[in-house]
Amino acid sequence: MAWPYVLFAFAAGAALPVQFGINAQLSSWLDSPVRAAFVSFLTGAIILAVAAALLFKPLPSGSRLGHAPWWVWAGGAFGAFYVVASGPRHPGSPADLARRRHTLDRLRNQFVESLHCELEMLLFRVLELRVRETAQ
Repeated sequence: MAWPYVLFAFAAGAALPVQFGINAQLSSWLDSPVRAAFVSFLTGAIILAVAAALLFKPLPSGSRLGHAPWWVWAGGAFGAFYVVASGPRHPGSPADLARRRHTLDRLRNQFVESLHCELEMLLFRVLELRVRETAQ
Protein backbone atom coordinates (compact mmCIF):
# COMPACT_ATOMS: atom_id res chain seq x y z
CA MET A 1 0.00 0.00 0.00
CA ALA A 2 2.72 2.52 0.93
CA TRP A 3 5.39 1.13 -1.41
CA PRO A 4 4.74 3.55 -4.29
CA TYR A 5 5.30 6.46 -1.89
CA VAL A 6 8.46 4.89 -0.49
CA LEU A 7 9.83 4.31 -3.99
CA PHE A 8 8.90 7.84 -5.04
CA ALA A 9 10.66 9.28 -1.96
CA PHE A 10 13.71 7.13 -2.66
CA ALA A 11 13.85 8.32 -6.28
CA ALA A 12 13.46 11.94 -5.19
CA GLY A 13 16.29 11.59 -2.68
CA ALA A 14 18.53 9.93 -5.26
CA ALA A 15 17.78 12.67 -7.79
CA LEU A 16 19.12 15.51 -5.62
CA PRO A 17 22.84 14.65 -5.92
CA VAL A 18 22.31 14.06 -9.64
CA GLN A 19 20.83 17.54 -9.88
CA PHE A 20 23.96 19.01 -8.26
CA GLY A 21 26.12 17.39 -10.93
CA ILE A 22 23.83 18.44 -13.78
CA ASN A 23 23.74 22.04 -12.53
CA ALA A 24 27.54 22.05 -12.23
CA GLN A 25 27.87 20.89 -15.84
CA LEU A 26 25.28 23.41 -17.01
CA SER A 27 27.21 26.11 -15.17
CA SER A 28 30.33 25.16 -17.13
CA TRP A 29 28.48 25.27 -20.45
CA LEU A 30 26.86 28.63 -19.69
CA ASP A 31 29.98 30.10 -18.02
CA SER A 32 27.88 31.21 -15.06
CA PRO A 33 26.38 29.51 -12.01
CA VAL A 34 23.69 32.22 -11.92
CA ARG A 35 22.62 31.53 -15.52
CA ALA A 36 22.64 27.79 -14.80
CA ALA A 37 20.45 28.35 -11.74
CA PHE A 38 18.08 30.47 -13.83
CA VAL A 39 17.72 27.70 -16.42
CA SER A 40 17.29 25.11 -13.67
CA PHE A 41 14.67 27.17 -11.81
CA LEU A 42 12.85 27.99 -15.05
CA THR A 43 12.63 24.34 -16.14
CA GLY A 44 11.57 23.35 -12.64
CA ALA A 45 8.91 26.08 -12.58
CA ILE A 46 7.49 24.92 -15.91
CA ILE A 47 7.31 21.30 -14.75
CA LEU A 48 5.77 22.33 -11.42
CA ALA A 49 3.17 24.47 -13.22
CA VAL A 50 2.14 21.49 -15.31
CA ALA A 51 2.09 19.20 -12.25
CA ALA A 52 0.06 21.72 -10.25
CA ALA A 53 -2.45 22.04 -13.09
CA LEU A 54 -2.81 18.28 -13.54
CA LEU A 55 -2.39 16.74 -10.11
CA PHE A 56 -3.54 19.05 -7.36
CA LYS A 57 -6.60 21.00 -6.31
CA PRO A 58 -7.28 24.49 -7.69
CA LEU A 59 -5.72 27.65 -6.31
CA PRO A 60 -7.34 29.31 -3.31
CA SER A 61 -9.34 32.47 -3.89
CA GLY A 62 -7.55 35.74 -4.53
CA SER A 63 -8.80 37.19 -1.26
CA ARG A 64 -7.28 34.29 0.69
CA LEU A 65 -3.96 34.69 -1.12
CA GLY A 66 -4.12 38.44 -0.46
CA HIS A 67 -4.35 37.83 3.30
CA ALA A 68 -1.20 35.69 3.39
CA PRO A 69 1.73 37.34 5.20
CA TRP A 70 4.33 38.90 2.92
CA TRP A 71 7.14 36.56 4.03
CA VAL A 72 5.46 33.38 2.72
CA TRP A 73 6.34 34.53 -0.81
CA ALA A 74 10.06 34.96 -0.04
CA GLY A 75 11.25 31.35 -0.55
CA GLY A 76 12.30 31.90 -4.16
CA ALA A 77 14.18 35.05 -3.20
CA PHE A 78 16.18 33.09 -0.61
CA GLY A 79 16.99 30.44 -3.23
CA ALA A 80 18.16 33.12 -5.65
CA PHE A 81 20.21 34.78 -2.90
CA TYR A 82 21.89 31.46 -2.13
CA VAL A 83 22.90 30.99 -5.77
CA VAL A 84 24.24 34.55 -6.15
CA ALA A 85 26.04 34.36 -2.79
CA SER A 86 27.90 31.27 -4.02
CA GLY A 87 29.91 33.75 -6.05
CA PRO A 88 32.06 33.39 -9.14
CA ARG A 89 34.31 30.38 -9.49
CA HIS A 90 38.04 30.76 -9.06
CA PRO A 91 39.49 27.22 -8.98
CA GLY A 92 41.70 26.65 -5.97
CA SER A 93 40.66 29.86 -4.21
CA PRO A 94 39.47 29.75 -0.59
CA ALA A 95 35.94 30.57 -1.79
CA ASP A 96 36.03 27.65 -4.23
CA LEU A 97 37.24 25.27 -1.53
CA ALA A 98 34.55 26.53 0.85
CA ARG A 99 31.90 26.03 -1.83
CA ARG A 100 33.06 22.47 -2.44
CA ARG A 101 33.07 21.78 1.30
CA HIS A 102 29.58 23.25 1.57
CA THR A 103 28.33 21.00 -1.25
CA LEU A 104 29.81 17.95 0.45
CA ASP A 105 28.26 19.04 3.74
CA ARG A 106 24.85 19.34 2.08
CA LEU A 107 25.15 15.86 0.59
CA ARG A 108 26.31 14.41 3.90
CA ASN A 109 23.51 16.12 5.80
CA GLN A 110 20.97 14.91 3.26
CA PHE A 111 22.22 11.35 3.65
CA VAL A 112 22.25 11.50 7.44
CA GLU A 113 18.76 13.03 7.61
CA SER A 114 17.45 10.47 5.13
CA LEU A 115 18.91 7.68 7.22
CA HIS A 116 17.43 9.25 10.36
CA CYS A 117 13.96 9.37 8.76
CA GLU A 118 14.23 5.78 7.58
CA LEU A 119 15.29 4.54 11.01
CA GLU A 120 12.57 6.56 12.69
CA MET A 121 9.97 5.12 10.32
CA LEU A 122 11.29 1.59 10.91
CA LEU A 123 11.25 2.09 14.68
CA PHE A 124 7.72 3.47 14.52
CA ARG A 125 6.63 0.47 12.46
CA VAL A 126 8.20 -1.99 14.95
CA LEU A 127 6.59 -0.21 17.91
CA GLU A 128 3.25 -0.14 16.11
CA LEU A 129 3.43 -3.90 15.52
CA ARG A 130 4.35 -4.53 19.15
CA VAL A 131 1.45 -2.39 20.37
CA ARG A 132 -0.92 -4.34 18.14
CA GLU A 133 0.48 -7.66 19.42
CA THR A 134 0.01 -6.66 23.05
CA ALA A 135 -3.48 -5.32 22.38
CA GLN A 136 -4.66 -8.68 21.02
